[in-house]
Amino acid sequence: MNERLARFWLSRSQVGANKLNAMLEIYSAIEVYENFEKEVFRKLFASHYETMEAEKNEDKLLGIIENLKKDNINILVLGDKDYPESLAQSEVSPPLALYYRGDISIIQKPCIAIVGTRACSKYGYDIAHDFAAGLSECGVTIVSGLATGIDSAAHHGALDANGPTAAVLGCGIGYIYPSANANLYKKVEETGLILSEYIPDSVPTKYTFPERNRIISGISMGVVIVEAGEKSGSLITADFALEQGRDVYVVPGLITSNKWKGSHALIKNGLGKFVTSVRDICEDLHIFSKPGTNKGTLTLDFTEQKIYNLLEKEALSFDKLKEISGLPFSELSSLLTMMELKGIIEKLPANNYIIKNRS
Repeated sequence: MNERLARFWLSRSQVGANKLNAMLEIYSAIEVYENFEKEVFRKLFASHYETMEAEKNEDKLLGIIENLKKDNINILVLGDKDYPESLAQSEVSPPLALYYRGDISIIQKPCIAIVGTRACSKYGYDIAHDFAAGLSECGVTIVSGLATGIDSAAHHGALDANGPTAAVLGCGIGYIYPSANANLYKKVEETGLILSEYIPDSVPTKYTFPERNRIISGISMGVVIVEAGEKSGSLITADFALEQGRDVYVVPGLITSNKWKGSHALIKNGLGKFVTSVRDICEDLHIFSKPGTNKGTLTLDFTEQKIYNLLEKEALSFDKLKEISGLPFSELSSLLTMMELKGIIEKLPANNYIIKNRS
């Protein structure tokens, strides 16, 4: 037994990520595994205790992972080198394990989420589709939740622009919801990424959808809200984004429509930035072209120049850049994302960065 496998075991408890992360600040996963019979853990896991005890076997856990692979389902455990940096932040309350199908590397690139109502208007659908397509053409991964309405429009927009898109599910990866989106699920899996923190056969509940929204925003550098009513789930995503330090952008709609009341409230209360075009978002995030296509003179601010100078000598890891630059985790993460979007630097495997070849 090792820490990674013990974390995978804990992740299958169906106990919330907040509770598990709080516990891991006190105990390692192996300590929980090896002392699971103690009363403190019996009380902590309560109704989940017997299920966890039944899976508390190294061979059984390795067998579960092997069977997942046979079903084309991969896992990432918190602490793995490929686990997304953006999700590992404490502000996100990171899942101990992620299940996925498709290309996990697309969420290592700059991502923008587009979310909104399921029962959208044609105007809202078209806006979400066109924004997704336009942002895709700028080299951004589009993130959404595979629901009907705005989510579907966002995924289709990215696919129509031949861009990458990631779907974060509010159920297990082996459960397609809604069933009407089965074909969309397959298209996203083939060219992008299907992602979930839930055990593959988990059915959706009224709790899992709001809970997964923190991952949609956590993956992304910004969240675009299109057509949100007063009680829209996309407002939960906006709240998570603000708590996580992500940008929130809001597309305005009809002032007489209840479907846009939530959107307009975000603008009115100064919580979301008013945008009417892809260009508004690109200018705010300094996205002007696909990474690497601008071969003109680089214009760097002070901190960008500092990072550039460090990388001119050699490729450096995120941790090394953090150590040398003295920048806080969140600031450095955001800065590197911006520089990657501008085509200034390139991210390599094992979380290393180099100057991008501009010849």
